[in-house]
Amino acid sequence: MRVFNFFWMLILLLSFTSCSKKNDTTTTPVNPPPPPSPPAAVSNTKVYMAGYTISGNNSSAVYWINDSLITLQGANASSEAITVSGNDIYVAGNVNDSLGYWKNNQFVSLFKASAGYQISIAVSGSDVYVAGNVLSNGNSVATYWKNGTKINLTTDTINAEANAIAVSGSDVYVAGIVGNEAVYWKNGIETPLTDGSRMAYANAIAISGSDIFVAGGENDASGTHLLAEYWKNGTSYLVSDTSHTAVLFGMAVSGKNVYVSGYDKYGPTGSSNPFLAAYWSNGMLSLLTNNFGVASSVAADSAAVYVAYSGPYSGNNALALYAKNGLSHLLPAGSISATAYGIFLK
Repeated sequence: MRVFNFFWMLILLLSFTSCSKKNDTTTTPVNPPPPPSPPAAVSNTKVYMAGYTISGNNSSAVYWINDSLITLQGANASSEAITVSGNDIYVAGNVNDSLGYWKNNQFVSLFKASAGYQISIAVSGSDVYVAGNVLSNGNSVATYWKNGTKINLTTDTINAEANAIAVSGSDVYVAGIVGNEAVYWKNGIETPLTDGSRMAYANAIAISGSDIFVAGGENDASGTHLLAEYWKNGTSYLVSDTSHTAVLFGMAVSGKNVYVSGYDKYGPTGSSNPFLAAYWSNGMLSLLTNNFGVASSVAADSAAVYVAYSGPYSGNNALALYAKNGLSHLLPAGSISATAYGIFLK
């Protein structure tokens, strides 16, 4: 069974901060733009969310449309990303040892879980793109698939990841890491966002017109804090400082407003303070939990910002939720644990 556990991902992220750091040679980031304008009129938006539930030793890949829960075919499964094109619903995830995606509840296998994993999905016309990573020669190779055809972005001589994918017109954008550097690729051409002197992460990507936005994080010069950060056309914007440890996993752009989501906690990486699910609106922090939580993705339209998050517990069960303009909505899952990852609006 393979379940892509987001909280284990956090532990892996934090483990990097214990590594030695070089001198800080990166350009000083600029301050974020001012807060966004208040949302406009209420929309009739449908909210699609991907995740999984756990009952006993079995996990089930699921998605929600507003407050309706749909279980996808396959036992020992999970889902991590979702998108909609026309009347078709696409969900990226895994079934047993096979990783791929569901199209309208029919699973399409791309590769074996023992050889890698995938994170993100995008659809443009009749073309389906999935970003992920394949293990080879002891390293993770950043990869994406177009209609099932594998395209490697890196070789197996260095550890790399493809963490998110977006398509705009005929251009394919992928965000990820190569070694210690946060990078993105446009049509296979790599652009570094950091200089590799300290560990950095690129976990989400969004395209707005000619602007390229990437969200992630970077260790500070001392190595004691992970800083939440996004880039617009290569320019860095910090949304946290060295009084906190934070990182970003989701990103959305609506008009002039930039929204990012992730976790935030007060104090250095090794402190006992809990990780809190959080999102930022043009640099302004909003906390969604007062105990452990992670906000894995964010989406926005002209009327509202929506954030998918998980982490609070009811008894022994984890809860899956989304917030609309900061107001939380519990997603139905019966009396079992649930986790929410991807979000899409239509």
